[in-house]
Amino acid sequence: MQKGETVISNLLRRILVLGIFLAALGSGGQAMEEAPVNQQAPLETLRKLRDGNLRFAGDHASRHHQSKTWRERLTTSQHPEAIILGCADSRVPPELLFDAGFGDLFVVRVAGNTVDLNVAASIDYAYLHTGSRLVVVLGHENCGAVTAALGDYQGEVLPIQFLLKQIVPALTDLPAGDAMQRVSAGVVANVRQSVRELQQMAAKSGAVARGELIIVGAVYDLETNVVKFLDPPPGL
Repeated sequence: MQKGETVISNLLRRILVLGIFLAALGSGGQAMEEAPVNQQAPLETLRKLRDGNLRFAGDHASRHHQSKTWRERLTTSQHPEAIILGCADSRVPPELLFDAGFGDLFVVRVAGNTVDLNVAASIDYAYLHTGSRLVVVLGHENCGAVTAALGDYQGEVLPIQFLLKQIVPALTDLPAGDAMQRVSAGVVANVRQSVRELQQMAAKSGAVARGELIIVGAVYDLETNVVKFLDPPPGL
């Protein structure tokens, strides 16, 4: 495939994702009414995630919502408090990082925490049918996908190349620095790109403008175990 064809293919893919996501949020009023009501405002849920991460980072995790009795309550329904779009990296399990348990989080994981049709559909499902009103795009330091996207990845198999090309647009205006600094800046830029895409997709519903849905980015530090929220809303 020629370079021009690749650009067109990626553009068409993004238009398709955007159109389907907007159609779901724009015409899914009945589905939204039928979704379980989350008793917590999204900002309150975000505070809970922050506090849970601080417990985890301080080695004081409660490890709640893991008992057999709790799991039995989840056999017929789920009401996760938040949706997490995270990287598939084995060192970044969201439930552990936020000191959450079974049924607390609706987690979508893909290398590089990128947004494609399947990711958008999964987030759509959680928003429309489980009542989750908070979306966190969770990146992490030393991300292998971002590192690869900053280098020459033409030798990778085509599926990996396709995934990395979704990250590349976020890396075009990184500040100067050494390799480690560029990867760190790239991680933040890539998270913000996914947040922007999801916010654009959700804009038609008006939920973000009304404060009924929060979409926020975050980066997990592998050394400190702390999750830093990017551009957090007032009150966090």
